[in-house]
Amino acid sequence: MRRTALVSRAQNTYTRSMLQHSVQSRSGVHSNRMRLRRHARQEEAPVRSGGVFSRSDRVRRAAWRGIAPWLVGLLCLASCGKPAPPPHPLPADTPEARREQDLDYLVATIEAIHPDPFLRMAEADFRAQVEQLRLAISEADEASFQLGLLRLLASLQDAHCGTSAFETSAYPIALPALAEAFDEGYFLSGCTPDHLDLLGARILSIDGHDYESLVERCAELIPAANPHRVSSRAPRLLMSPRILHALGLSEHADRYTAEFELPDGKRLFREFTAGERDFNSAHHILTDVQDLSPTIHPQPHESGAPYWWEHQPDEALIYLQYNAVQTHDEYPFDEMVEELLARIERDDVETLVVDVRYNGGGNNGLIDPLDDGLSALRRRGTLDHLYVLTGSQTFSSGVDVAVRLQENAGAEVVGTATGGMPNSFGNAVDFNLPNSDFEAWCSSGYFRLLEGEPPTLEPDVDVGRPWADYGVGRDTAMEWVRSQGTQAR
Repeated sequence: MRRTALVSRAQNTYTRSMLQHSVQSRSGVHSNRMRLRRHARQEEAPVRSGGVFSRSDRVRRAAWRGIAPWLVGLLCLASCGKPAPPPHPLPADTPEARREQDLDYLVATIEAIHPDPFLRMAEADFRAQVEQLRLAISEADEASFQLGLLRLLASLQDAHCGTSAFETSAYPIALPALAEAFDEGYFLSGCTPDHLDLLGARILSIDGHDYESLVERCAELIPAANPHRVSSRAPRLLMSPRILHALGLSEHADRYTAEFELPDGKRLFREFTAGERDFNSAHHILTDVQDLSPTIHPQPHESGAPYWWEHQPDEALIYLQYNAVQTHDEYPFDEMVEELLARIERDDVETLVVDVRYNGGGNNGLIDPLDDGLSALRRRGTLDHLYVLTGSQTFSSGVDVAVRLQENAGAEVVGTATGGMPNSFGNAVDFNLPNSDFEAWCSSGYFRLLEGEPPTLEPDVDVGRPWADYGVGRDTAMEWVRSQGTQAR
């Protein structure tokens, strides 16, 4: 497999994909990352066990707060397969009344589509939050109202719910850099060319507020069931002064001042103004690292498929990077799995690493060939060691891969805790609020893989994510895997 020649380009492509989604206009085209995320939601087939739809109760509750006119649209859901959102009402006459329509429509859609909205929160608390937002409608500015809607969605603790409102040009970003969570704090792993002196810096505060405390504050706005998902999503919200201003954490809606600790230990403050950013030429911390391992960032196969593998015969090891549970016309997933299994049996491979650290999900019905094939090899004793690498960006069907290989093929999970839950909602349905006209989505199914409700999949071996390794191009998880092979030999 051809990998090394793609590494440098992949670092900058990855950085741009993480940054560019913040500057698309609401009427324009969403970024690649947004499209991929929606594509993964649409592709996810309802094949996990435990998907229960008891819509009759939710349809009756939809009459709450004057939603009765939409009942006709809701009643058809029982025979329509994947549920559809309710029809939009006629726009109300005043801005305040239109906001109330949006609020009621969001509640009605949750109750019509979501299989169990009150699994992780008390219904009374949800109703109280709805009424609190309703009372604030007349006084709130647009950002505060939209934050209230997002807070309502986040209270469900379902990471397959959300809204794109804060990924539009209405909320321009100020920080021209990608902040990522590491063991030592949040570091800028990518920057635009006009602020390259900040590359590799640790971000300490914004407008006097400790950055970690701001991340914790964002937890109320991020649909998630664990802090690992929050840590990977919060930096996006914190790029926008308008969001911080609406939360009462920044004096200005168009600018803020951030504090950094540079790689040489010096500290500096810098003011950033919200506006357009050139992320096409964003520079990644690892771009200039020599002999960089291709395992350290998500990369596509040369065909464009979101998976690839390479044989490392000196270590009797195969590494598979599996970045989305999808297939590809030019390199179908089952074809890739067939080649992989044949190579394992033919070339005396002792160790297989399946890397789902950057796998955000997809169609979990596609996992079977890999799960069945590796389970069979393990039963026959053909493969001595099987490791699955996970991280905070492992989500949805990406978590399914790890759980199924752990449960069925005896894989050892290595890395850090997942951002997704082993048992989770999914099959999100997209809809638009009738007046705000931005996209939102809500789960329509529930899938159970493990007993109980574990908030995350904890690794068998937690190697952490140290910046001291990542910043110089060392892949901590792969270093651990290789150390096991060295010890065995």
